[in-house]
Amino acid sequence: MKKVAWLLIVLIGCIDPYMPPEIKPAEAILVIDGHIDFNSTSIIKLTRSQNLYENGETVKVDGAMVTLENENGVKHPLTSEGNGNYSLAPQALAPIKHRLTVRTPDAKQYASEFVEIKNSPPIDSVSWAVTPELGVEIYANTHGTESNIGYYRWKFEETWQYTAAYQSAYVYNTTFKYAELRLDDIYNCWQYNSSSDILVSTSSRLSENVISEFPLTTIQQRDERLRYTYSILVKQYAIAEEAYAYWKELQKTTEDLGTLFSPIPSQVRGNFKSITNPEEPVLGYFSLGTSSEKRIFINSSQLPRPNTYNTPYEGCEAFELFNENVSTFSSEPFYLLAGGIPNPNGPGIIGYYYAVTRCVDCRSAGGKNVKPDFWP
Repeated sequence: MKKVAWLLIVLIGCIDPYMPPEIKPAEAILVIDGHIDFNSTSIIKLTRSQNLYENGETVKVDGAMVTLENENGVKHPLTSEGNGNYSLAPQALAPIKHRLTVRTPDAKQYASEFVEIKNSPPIDSVSWAVTPELGVEIYANTHGTESNIGYYRWKFEETWQYTAAYQSAYVYNTTFKYAELRLDDIYNCWQYNSSSDILVSTSSRLSENVISEFPLTTIQQRDERLRYTYSILVKQYAIAEEAYAYWKELQKTTEDLGTLFSPIPSQVRGNFKSITNPEEPVLGYFSLGTSSEKRIFINSSQLPRPNTYNTPYEGCEAFELFNENVSTFSSEPFYLLAGGIPNPNGPGIIGYYYAVTRCVDCRSAGGKNVKPDFWP
């Protein structure tokens, strides 16, 4: 009994990431990711895989020839957009099987299997609820009518409004050495983000082809995304059973690593193969059809508000610039003017506040200061 207890203590204590020495760096393989969507412009991404413990930037594959081809030999070439992206405008495709072919700059050729068109049912709703920790969890809800069993995949695009630490009412004229009113708004910005997790589900274990409250993402209460207005555009795809199996296996391989008890990394097989060398592995799963989408907005007034939010402006400090020193001000790109210093003895201002650029120009945090067309 003592030996069993000792063994349990040893096992429980082994929580460090398992990095087996027998796993040796492998040659980077081609990764083909994308879905041809009849409803909108489609993007196919070509990258190279990384080894298990590499932290470098993903290698994009440019200069390739990517083509959509149907069983009758009709071809639709995709357009290279750079950064490993290849696009295809919405197409009225024949209702027969299609495949994707790729020819890389080193003259290697790859092709997917011919796959059937899968059309997504409408999204019933995108719902959300306040979590016990006072954050927000967002869900997808749908149902299918064409079959008793459905297989689904989701992606989403997030947009949220944020502001700089200080509002800039003035701009410094470096030619004439004085301050003048700012005409552009660099205080309000909108940030964008796309989902990166693998989001798939099936109704195969249910009595109906219904997906209810599938969790898409969770946002913590103090997250800056919830400070003003947050929007999420959810896109839904109907996929084949084989595609679902592929994405689930890939999900296990990419998300469950890191402890002694995690599954051993395995070779995930998609529906692509190398034409040039049948022994060469290639990663990816090609699918096509119509998608469905739905957008919702969440306003901060609908949520319990924290005392503070996590923003990129920690450490920001405003300084004073009095009128007599304006002509000697050293401004852009290091500092920007903010608001005026009120005159305590009457109308007008006696100077200006200023701060480092990242605290005044919201674009420094990566967003854009142009309100999206869909914004309320």
